[in-house]
Amino acid sequence: MPDVRRSNPLFALVNTCLLMCALALGCGPSDPLEAFRQQQAAGDFAATIEPLRELMIERRDDLEVHYLYGIALARTGQPSLAEWSLRKAMGDPKWLLPAGLQLVYDGLATGNHELAIQVAGTVLEAHPDNVNMLLLRANALARSRMHYEAALEDVDRVLELDPTSAEAMEPRILALLGLEQIEEAAEAIDELGRMIEESHLGPDSEGWHCATTAIFADDSDEDEVARMRWEDCLERFPGHANVVTSALRFFDTRREYDRSLEVLQAAHEASQASRTYRTLLAGRLRAAGSKQEAQELLEQATESDDLRSGVLAWFDLAKHYQDLGDHPRSSATLERAVALAREADVPHAQLLLEYADSLLLADRFDEALQVADTMTLEAHAAMIRARVAQQQGRHADARQYFDAAFRLWPNNPFARYYAAIAAEQLGDFDAAIEAYRYSIRIDAGATDARTRLAQLHLAEGQPREALAMLRLQAERVPLELEGEFLSVRLHGILGQPVAIGQQLERFHRASPQNLGQAMAIAAEGVRDRTGPENAVRLLVESPMDFEAPENAAALRALVRFAYEANRGSEMKPRVEAALRKNPKVAAVQEAHGLWLELGDAHETARAAYRSAIAIDSENAGALAGLGRLATNPDEARGLFERAAAAAPLDPDPAWGASQTLITAGKPSEAEARLEELLAKHPYEARAAAALVEMRLERGDAGERTAELAHRAVRFGGGIDALDLLGRVHRSRDEPKLAEAVEARARALRNEGPGDDEATLNPAQE
Repeated sequence: MPDVRRSNPLFALVNTCLLMCALALGCGPSDPLEAFRQQQAAGDFAATIEPLRELMIERRDDLEVHYLYGIALARTGQPSLAEWSLRKAMGDPKWLLPAGLQLVYDGLATGNHELAIQVAGTVLEAHPDNVNMLLLRANALARSRMHYEAALEDVDRVLELDPTSAEAMEPRILALLGLEQIEEAAEAIDELGRMIEESHLGPDSEGWHCATTAIFADDSDEDEVARMRWEDCLERFPGHANVVTSALRFFDTRREYDRSLEVLQAAHEASQASRTYRTLLAGRLRAAGSKQEAQELLEQATESDDLRSGVLAWFDLAKHYQDLGDHPRSSATLERAVALAREADVPHAQLLLEYADSLLLADRFDEALQVADTMTLEAHAAMIRARVAQQQGRHADARQYFDAAFRLWPNNPFARYYAAIAAEQLGDFDAAIEAYRYSIRIDAGATDARTRLAQLHLAEGQPREALAMLRLQAERVPLELEGEFLSVRLHGILGQPVAIGQQLERFHRASPQNLGQAMAIAAEGVRDRTGPENAVRLLVESPMDFEAPENAAALRALVRFAYEANRGSEMKPRVEAALRKNPKVAAVQEAHGLWLELGDAHETARAAYRSAIAIDSENAGALAGLGRLATNPDEARGLFERAAAAAPLDPDPAWGASQTLITAGKPSEAEARLEELLAKHPYEARAAAALVEMRLERGDAGERTAELAHRAVRFGGGIDALDLLGRVHRSRDEPKLAEAVEARARALRNEGPGDDEATLNPAQE
């Protein structure tokens, strides 16, 4: 498919609308909008963002202010932030068409097809014969993969209005392919080729047509033909956006990552000025381990004579360091970008925000606050002050700053996301749920809010609700890896074998290096639903190669669940075969150690774990295994702490460290460690319950103790957590509340285990 920005006259039309608005309204020089209209008509959108944002606070009901502000955001690469203002502007007939065009374009460009379809429909009600809008809606309908027939109807209407429209052939071809009308699609592709040749439409259209013929061959399972066509397209159009992106998809799905890298290198050579290819290539090099080469590539761009291009180049280099976790260098590089932006007189409010955020990541809080004091946008300053308070553990203060940011910047997904985290730290999980949902509504892909909210719902014992959160806009904005892993587990918990198989196939196809981990997580979900025997069956009946080093996580899960099912001894041949084949793979040595440990062969288990650590000193499983087997509490705690640092997403090592402190008779240190654990893993019922016990023991039944007790109940602490909450209410002289909780605990004791998902957390209040 062609780049929408190149194949559609949208930009020209929107610019024309802007110019017409600036001229036709005939406003006098006293109108503060006049300067903004002229700046935008001249293409200088960035300079208008800050003053328009301030003006919008004063003139909330002026829809032209919303339109100009939304256009400025959209044209400077911030479409999600632009949506709210552009939608509001559509309420005025004067701005309905231009604001709608921008929204539909942004929807297509970002893959938000439902937004494009909905907005286009609204505009077409008032302008039914607008060819550009019909074309855009046809593209959105076809690309959504859900409305092929409707796409063909729009195409037919376009061709009635303009029989020579080559642009109409794109959605026609996509829709015909989607409907599996292969012969008709082939005819449409040939017809488009003739139209391009006869009309001399140029290399953009020729490149798209070339890519379409290759995609058609691939979809028709003609692999060799598709490969030949891709090589031809890449030779003729090495820098064509659609050719490059579609070719990358072709080679990536075949795991030909070296060829994909070559494609990007050629694209960069053909389009040296393309920031997109440069940053994509740097990302590929970084992922392949060529970090220095990626750095040098990005550094070369900082030598540009054009100061504005230089600002972006320094920004990209800073993001490179951030991806590597080198936050000091990232913040130093962003400081250079800010200085250059000031020198070039480039608007740099967003850059200042990025710089302050980089200082936060480097734990340079005072400097971040100093930058906040220089910000002209109070919404940005409030965000940074909130984030500093959050990082310093002042969550109530953070919440107040976030509330201010909401008022000033209502459509910021990051503010809502971090506000949710602050609410979690304060134990206000209902507010956290609402903030996560709000962040997702604004921009589902901006953060991992879907995954965090799904984890919260799963901890509450609501796996169906958790899965629904992960599915939100997943077709348009794919989940990050942790979200995909959680999806697999939820399919297991909910007893959805077909969905498990489909998702594991996607891992096999797209990221085979993660397939073993995905299989282990799927088995864990099955175990949670129906017990370890079925988890073992899922693993042993799969085609998983347990001797492959990348599948060591699946081997470890097999060992664990086999022992739970009293079948541990049966795993000996599998474990020994994997060990013989991979004696120098730490994960395999660790799985061997777990098999020995669960079989009570503790001395040989220690030896296996030490072998794993000798190969990889950061192997969390082996470190935790040695911690479990250690006889000295101080030694055990040190091992658990190392394991917790190596695997921050796993709460078990930190829990183990807290228990060693209790064993060593250090309750105050244990309590501090449990608070740290709960700060990182706010849904940990056992940590919350342990803290309640400690606080009650010293006579503290205050608000924090009550919140922790409620938390333990909410997140699956079960009947024991209800008993604990009852004790808290008694200590707080709240007899009616205590009686209600105690009655609930008695009722649950009398209930047998059920089959529905509610039994995952019988302690819901």
